[in-house]
Amino acid sequence: MKLKGEQPEVDLVSCLDSSEVVTRYQSNDKPVPAGPDDGDRHKVLARMVFAPPAGQTTKVWFLVEEKALAGKC
Repeated sequence: MKLKGEQPEVDLVSCLDSSEVVTRYQSNDKPVPAGPDDGDRHKVLARMVFAPPAGQTTKVWFLVEEKALAGKC
């Protein structure tokens, strides 16, 4: 991807609901013991940049950063 010069960029802030997510061991399909409870909702940021892939002219959105955010959803 070429990111020289100005490119359209957007930050998406979302709240993910992980209440139905269960991590399981592949070998026996039993649930993995959970660590400390940090709630079911998690605030995250995804930074997207609109740019052409190397050697192409058609632009597409690229995820360039994702991270957890502090604060309540």
